[in-house]
Amino acid sequence: MTEFDIISHLEELVDITPVIVEGDTLRLLELEDINLEKDINAYAMRVDEPTIVPDERIVLTGPVTNYFKRWPIVQVNRSDPVNLNRFNKRLFQNYEFAQKNLFTQSKIADYIADDIEVDMIILLLIDGLSYKDWIDFPYVRSCLVDGPTITSIGFRNIIGNPPIAYRLFNKGFKKRYGYTYWDRDNQLTDILFNGFDPSLQMKRVSEFKEVLLGLDELTLEQTYVQILINGLDTICHHHRGRPPVKTIAQDIYEKIFSDLVRQIQKMGASAIIYATADHGILWKPEPGDEEDFILIRDDRINSRRYAKGSYLIPNVRHFTCYGNNYSVLSYPFLFNPISRLEWGVHGGISYQESIVPFVKMEVS
Repeated sequence: MTEFDIISHLEELVDITPVIVEGDTLRLLELEDINLEKDINAYAMRVDEPTIVPDERIVLTGPVTNYFKRWPIVQVNRSDPVNLNRFNKRLFQNYEFAQKNLFTQSKIADYIADDIEVDMIILLLIDGLSYKDWIDFPYVRSCLVDGPTITSIGFRNIIGNPPIAYRLFNKGFKKRYGYTYWDRDNQLTDILFNGFDPSLQMKRVSEFKEVLLGLDELTLEQTYVQILINGLDTICHHHRGRPPVKTIAQDIYEKIFSDLVRQIQKMGASAIIYATADHGILWKPEPGDEEDFILIRDDRINSRRYAKGSYLIPNVRHFTCYGNNYSVLSYPFLFNPISRLEWGVHGGISYQESIVPFVKMEVS
């Protein structure tokens, strides 16, 4: 049975009975008009009370309990193809449901600061990478970019306020070190590395081997390391010829993230290594593809998939983030055409842009 059949089967089942779903809860966004219950026991107790139960389409998640024989169980696997049209339509329509029920960027800082029984905590920040690019690799889960899918918002969501470095400092991680492919005098870099002394705790690097060599010199006691590298963002905006996206994404996991894990193992440290991205990329359709971008001409707007400010036009959601208003397009709309050397865009709401990978790897 294909994944498309499973989602269609779920649509029919929830009309008849509550359904327990195991596996990839991200795919529940493809279902229409459901109520999600994360505590099966509590739900069972509620429906067993002698009161009228609302007629709702119920999906149950969480560990299967003694009630597992009471309702059908459906397994949803993350690796099967996603119906992009359906997913993108439902994500745009049910964005508040997604924010409430999915793991989001804005939850990452709390998540990292809650698990600290190790020598080192390392966060690898990647500029431009979609969940689908890493979906087949181990330890990868989905994460929603809760807001416009642009670098200045995605990375700030992840770092949090107060920043991760400050939260960990208050929990005993007094040492911190930062490595970045970006210039230190970049305003966003200043925000992301707030609290890192530019001369003592920061280093600008041009290749990842410099990071690995720098780690070799660190002491192992309660240290936080934050690393910012280039992902697919640069090549999506300017590249001669269609870029080898799959190969580059694979190299980031196998030659950067995995090298980082091996380096920490070699050092003999206990560590938790995290990796995530600021946003994904919506790539230009290939010749012959059935789907293509749809252009919405608006002379007031210079960007492709989003605009600063609040514009009352169709196919737009509005956000207020870090003191600015944004108008964000649904899939597959563009405010302006992309150039000949431009291969991808971001800023809007779609599976490709809004769902990024989040990895947690424990090293002992």
